[in-house]
Amino acid sequence: MSMDKEMRIKQLEEDLQRANEKIDELETANIKFEAKTNRSLSNNIFDLKESVIDNIHHPLVILDDKLKVVFANKYFLKTFKISSEEVQDTLIYEVKAAQWNIPQLKTVLETILPSNSKMTNSRCR
Repeated sequence: MSMDKEMRIKQLEEDLQRANEKIDELETANIKFEAKTNRSLSNNIFDLKESVIDNIHHPLVILDDKLKVVFANKYFLKTFKISSEEVQDTLIYEVKAAQWNIPQLKTVLETILPSNSKMTNSRCR
């Protein structure tokens, strides 16, 4: 093989190596960008969902699987004259002088959540 061909092959191999390194850099940057974009979208979706729920014209709370308040909309807070700090991460039965500590409500909630049942007309199905 001639010296020119060998040099040309060596140059092409070096170019290929640099191109592969650049591809790796771009892939890494793309992964980071996608993760950042997904976090941003998740936050925006959460903010939108919270905004929609907050503007429903009826008192509404969202409970976690342990029946603690995750979110209370502004109509709930206004209706029951309570602050979000007073309800956040509090068992629903203990919110505002335990006015929801009703045995029938407790039975319904503790039946619905573990079984993924739905409630219609105050009855579990």
